[in-house]
Amino acid sequence: MKSSQIGINFPNNSGRFLSAFQRKHLEKSLEKGLSKRHFQRIQIMLLADEGKTQTQICQELGCSHSTARHWITLAKSGQAHQWNIGPIGRPQTVDEECLQRLRKLVSQSPREVKVPHRDFSY
Repeated sequence: MKSSQIGINFPNNSGRFLSAFQRKHLEKSLEKGLSKRHFQRIQIMLLADEGKTQTQICQELGCSHSTARHWITLAKSGQAHQWNIGPIGRPQTVDEECLQRLRKLVSQSPREVKVPHRDFSY
């Protein structure tokens, strides 16, 4: 998806904290087949560089304030080129071992695991 397809036009000059090279690199990255989240990371940095506030960016893109704040801070610190480094989203809070135990538990009846039925119900 290109920035022009969603009604965002970025100027060609450098803005508040991105260099002309960084801006061009980010704009060029928008033309690749990016995931929605990666596309959004770049949009946040470019819009912030244009002078849009965090609230305006969140309203325009439908992202959370913490997401916008993170990527604005990254761009301000000169690290805009790292938009594609790191996982997307919040880390899992349940590890694989716990997931395996849960899968085993839900595949059995309460009698098999000797747990009262009331503990399986809500």
